[in-house]
Amino acid sequence: MFQQLPSCRQPRKTCSATEDMVHDKYTKLPEEENAVKTILIVEDEEAISRVLAAYVKKAGYHPIRAASGTEALKQFDLEKPALVLLDIMLPDIDGLELLSVIRTKAPVPSLC
Repeated sequence: MFQQLPSCRQPRKTCSATEDMVHDKYTKLPEEENAVKTILIVEDEEAISRVLAAYVKKAGYHPIRAASGTEALKQFDLEKPALVLLDIMLPDIDGLELLSVIRTKAPVPSLC
């Protein structure tokens, strides 16, 4: 009485190695020997810096905080973070200038 209609669902194709690499590039921090990845938080407002550090720590990473561009560069050289969370408006240096300096040192991912 009723005719069965063909399924509209297509089988999901499996990801190729290239797609996996692109996915990993944007969802994972760079691999290092350290078990816990370090994230540098550059924020001059103490309350915001503490909240960001709490979220980073809860996510299983090691937060390092800097309240100025000068302090951030020192911490960056000492700790070699896997990621930088960067405020644009800092008291001593523009955040985008700081980003340019950081990028000359290492190709670390940054969020501004």
